[in-house]
Amino acid sequence: NNGSAQKICWNVTDNAGNTSGTTCDGTTYKVDGAAPSHTGVTVASSTAGSNGWYKALSKKVTLSDGHSGVASAKYCFTTGSSCTPGTAAAISSNAFTATFGGNASAQKLCWNITDNAGNTSGTACDGTTYKVDTESPRIGYAINWSTTTTGVNGWYKALGIKSSVADNHSGISSVKYCITTGSTCTPGTTATLSSNAFILNLESNASAQKICSQMTDNAGNTSSVQCSEAYKVDKVDPTVSMSLKMNGRTITMTVTSATDAHSKIAGYEYTFKSADYTGSSGWITSQNYTTTVQYGGTYDYFCVTVKDNAGRTSQNCKRGVEVAG
Repeated sequence: NNGSAQKICWNVTDNAGNTSGTTCDGTTYKVDGAAPSHTGVTVASSTAGSNGWYKALSKKVTLSDGHSGVASAKYCFTTGSSCTPGTAAAISSNAFTATFGGNASAQKLCWNITDNAGNTSGTACDGTTYKVDTESPRIGYAINWSTTTTGVNGWYKALGIKSSVADNHSGISSVKYCITTGSTCTPGTTATLSSNAFILNLESNASAQKICSQMTDNAGNTSSVQCSEAYKVDKVDPTVSMSLKMNGRTITMTVTSATDAHSKIAGYEYTFKSADYTGSSGWITSQNYTTTVQYGGTYDYFCVTVKDNAGRTSQNCKRGVEVAG
C-alpha cells in the first residue's frame, strides 16, 4: 500500500558473485489494500432544549485513508443499534457533517466510507444517542358539536371549540390560550389537556371572537400563536316589556323596553287571542303596533315576542284583558 504510484526494481547476483545493475519495471502501480476509517466524531453545532432534548444538532465525522484517499461516505440515523447508510455525505477536508432530524426516540449516527481504490469500511456508529426535536408543536380547531347549538345569521346560540394539539417528537408540555375579537392576542391562560385536546365553550359577545393558542413541547420548542376562525356567539335571550293602550276595540301595543347585548334585536311579533278571535302582526321592526280587534270581551292575552339576530326569542304578555264591545 502506498499513497503514490509505485514500481518494482531489482538486481541479481549469481553464484560467482557477479551482480547485475538495477533494473526497474516499466510500469507503475497504485496499490491500496486497506479500508478507510474515521478518526473522530464531534458535535459540529447544537441548540440545547429542555429535559435532555436538543432543538437542533449536527455531528462532524472526520475521515482518513492514508493511501488512495477518501472517495465518498454515506450515513444514516437510527434508534436501534445500527442502520444501513444510504444518504450521500458532502465531504469537505476529509470530513462531513450530518444534521439530525426530529424523532420521538433517542437516535444515533452511523456511516460507512469508500476510498478511491474502492475499499469500503464496515458500518460504524457513534457511541452516543441523542434526543432531538427540531419542530414546533401545532394545533387544530374544530367545532365540538355536543356542546354547540346553531342559530341564524351566522350566529351560534352555544358554541364549543375542540382544540387538538400535536407534537410528533418530544410531546406536548403545555398550552396557553386567549380569546379575542381582534386578529390575535397573547395567550396567558393555561389549558388543561385530555388526550392532547381541550374544549372551550365560548361565552356571548357582541362581536365575532376567536381562540388563539401557543404550545410548548418537552424539548422547549414553542410554537407561534395560532388562532381559530372567528365565531359569533349569543347564549342569552333578549328581554322585552310592553304596555297596552285601548280605545274601544282599537289596541296599541308598545314596547317599553327591549334589550339584547350581543347579537342585537332583529324584530318583534305582536299577537293576541280571545275565544273567538286570534291575530298577529307577523315579524316587524316597529316598537309599537296598533290594531282594531273584531270582538270585545275578555282576551286571553296580548303579547309581544322579541327576536334577536341569533334567533333567540323572549315574550311579554298581558293576560285576561277586557276589551270594550
